[in-house]
Amino acid sequence: MTSTPFVILATPPPPEPTVFLLLIDLARGSISVRGELDRANVDRLEDAVDVLRSSPAPRWSIDAAGITFCDAGGLRGLIHAQQKAALAGRTLVVTRPSRMLARLLALATPERPEAAPADRTV
Repeated sequence: MTSTPFVILATPPPPEPTVFLLLIDLARGSISVRGELDRANVDRLEDAVDVLRSSPAPRWSIDAAGITFCDAGGLRGLIHAQQKAALAGRTLVVTRPSRMLARLLALATPERPEAAPADRTV
């Protein structure tokens, strides 16, 4: 009697849902972003920047280390965040951007070549 091996067809698991997370530290005037900064989530970033208006910090920062993807909508949101900071008399710095995000910011804000890639003033 010969045995026939079973053929097991593995179905790949569905992709994990992307989690988008914003953390706001009012005392420091900072926002940490995790996940995809895209058109679907950019309103949350802009709302978080509005919350920073009540922060006593003279400089606002967005920790971008956790941004896994950024589309044109996300880039536009970062530029709007800088405009809101300027209107409030504050400076906005994007800290720890990925290489991809640093490149996007450099292309979108060529008038600011002095900013280091690790901390990009938008």
